[in-house]
Amino acid sequence: MRPGMQPETPEPAKEGHVVFLLLPFCLIVILCYLPVGLAFGALPSHVHNSLGFGASIVGWTIGLQSIATVLTRGIAGNITDGTGARRSIFFGFGALALSSCLTLSASLMFFSPSESLALILVGRLVLGLAESLVMAGCLAASIAAVGPKRAGLAMVWVGIALFVGIAAGVPAGEAAYAAFGLMGIGVVSLVAAFLVAILSVFVKHTVNPHAKRKSFLQIVGLIWPYGMALGLSTIGYGAMISFLALFYQSRGWEGAATCIAIFSLVYILTRVLFGSLPDKVGGFKIAIFTLPLEFAGFGLVGFANSPTMVLAGAVLAGIGYSLTFPALGVEMVKTIPPQSRGSAMGGYVAFIDIGLGVTGPIGGALVAKTGFPSLFGLSAVTCIVALIIMIVVHKISEKQQA
Repeated sequence: MRPGMQPETPEPAKEGHVVFLLLPFCLIVILCYLPVGLAFGALPSHVHNSLGFGASIVGWTIGLQSIATVLTRGIAGNITDGTGARRSIFFGFGALALSSCLTLSASLMFFSPSESLALILVGRLVLGLAESLVMAGCLAASIAAVGPKRAGLAMVWVGIALFVGIAAGVPAGEAAYAAFGLMGIGVVSLVAAFLVAILSVFVKHTVNPHAKRKSFLQIVGLIWPYGMALGLSTIGYGAMISFLALFYQSRGWEGAATCIAIFSLVYILTRVLFGSLPDKVGGFKIAIFTLPLEFAGFGLVGFANSPTMVLAGAVLAGIGYSLTFPALGVEMVKTIPPQSRGSAMGGYVAFIDIGLGVTGPIGGALVAKTGFPSLFGLSAVTCIVALIIMIVVHKISEKQQA
């Protein structure tokens, strides 16, 4: 072991043991992303129909959280690497609670639409910080718990938890908003925040405060090709969760929430059934299969003339997007020393936030000018660009090894 390197946990012998070790981190991530899903299910309708703002403002409202997450990933990574995952997750609880209180405040009737929107936007910023802190802590601690050779499986299950949180939150947000308005969203989010605080007590993650770590900018310099490919592949997902409901409304169709739920279900089942493949056969071999699937899926959504075609595209895209994150992540982890893993995972996941963050405002502007099909067509093209990046990176890596 090189000086300053942290010892790694021995590899668990069985995959079932790995899943058991990952369970507390998965529960925390579900509870963190439940408020995210609640917001996706309620805020587009609230901002557009109740407050009276247009599609562009809806896009900025959704995308602002991801922008805040991008800007705070480095802070969260430094906290995790320097003081441990438990503290990062507990700080995340505080941010979740504050965001929930701001949402509750925005629901009060005596605020004007502009004032209510301002409170919502600040709450979105704080929720982005919460996501950074919780995700950096859970990813770093989960990989440390199962060992780097199971890093892909750790990312698979933490990613499943993320999607469970969002998938449960979107329909729950629609139902809670229909029954109780924005106040219902705030109350459920606050309960989730306090459960995160309780579970953080059980997180074990030891760090060496004297270990020499790379700066966050140095980490980004190492991981940016993998992160850029990840961010590009995420734009289609952002388009679906932000604009699919409005797309359905524009065509007079029903079932947008069901389509998103099926996308999430396919995503989860694919990870459960095939989540160990990136560790076993290599991330690159998986990525060159999954990215074309995303291209086909989002392209089909863009050209769809019926809800059935949209659903078929969502299934293809869900299968592809499911394994892209761990596939690229397995390749990325190979380039990072253990003592900088919190910052690396924070930086890597930040590219998801970048993808989601640009989708809101750019997608809103694109839809306003050219319509919904162009947005999903763009989503398909970005997956091919991501594939080209990974092919180039793989070729360069092969030459360096030779």
